[in-house]
This record gives sequence, structure tokens and C-alpha cells, in this order.
Amino acid sequence: PGSYWAVTSLVLKIALPVVILSLLTAFIYRHMMQPLRRLEQASKRLSQGDFSARAYQGEERQDEFTHVAKTFDSMALRIGKMVASQREFIADFSHELRTPITRIEMALGCAKSDLDRQEMLARIELEVKGMRKIACLLYPSDAGDELTCVYHGGRRTNKTNKKQDGRGQTGPS
Repeated sequence: PGSYWAVTSLVLKIALPVVILSLLTAFIYRHMMQPLRRLEQASKRLSQGDFSARAYQGEERQDEFTHVAKTFDSMALRIGKMVASQREFIADFSHELRTPITRIEMALGCAKSDLDRQEMLARIELEVKGMRKIACLLYPSDAGDELTCVYHGGRRTNKTNKKQDGRGQTGPS
């Protein structure tokens, strides 16, 4: 039995601590990487358009990973709401444009069939102005159009675009 003491001492001093530390390290690594993997999977789902992707799963952990997961979930929720709001807005805007387009098409058809052309042209002009107002509500133009949308107290109004020349005088742009 005494001849194995040197090997046993070596195993107890080096091999056993290495095995125990390896197991402990594997456990800690797994414990730390689990929330990061969930965050990675949720990020991939979010990037593919799945706005219901969540990283936090109601764990009892109170660490930085939980805080990051909750922040990610909050961000995903806000992005999902913004995208849904934009889609709803685009659908509403599309609907608002269809009505004047249909009226213009009808007026063009009437003008082509030699019904009172001046009245039909006036109708087309009225509808085009209406469409311009709708477009101004969507996005004010700085492109030098004759009609530019300007904010006034939180609401948009239409106003002729004027620029100052080098002498401080104003005129149409």
C-alpha cells in the first residue's frame, strides 16, 4: 500500500482539483450562456420580423443578463407597435388616396367622352389639390414645390414657399 502513496498524493493534489474545477467551470459557463443563447435566438427572430420574440422568460435571476433580456423585450415590444402603427397608417393613407384617384379617373373618362370638358378639368384640378393636401399631411416637402407644408402649432397648413435672396428680399422659390 505504501508504494501507491506518491501516485495517490499526485492525484489528490493535481488531478482531483482539475476535475472539480472543470466541472464547476462547465456548470458556471452553462448557467451564464443560457440567457445569452435565448437573447441571441430572440434577436434572430426579431431580425426576421417576428416582433413577438422575447428573451426574458420569467426567471428568478437578478443579474445583468436578466436586465438586458428585459430591455430587449421592451425594445421588441416598442418596435412591434411602431411597425403595426406604420402598417395601419399606410393602409389608411392608401384608402384616402383611392377616392380622389377614382374621381380623377371618372372625370377623365367624362372629359374623353366630350361631356363638359372645362367642368371635368376643373374637377380634376380640385382632386389633384386634394391629393396634394393629403400628401402634405404625410410628409412636408422642401423640394421647392409651389405648395409646401408648414407646421403651425402642432397642425400642418399649406403655404407658398418663399426664399430670401442675397439682398434680404423674399420671393417665390
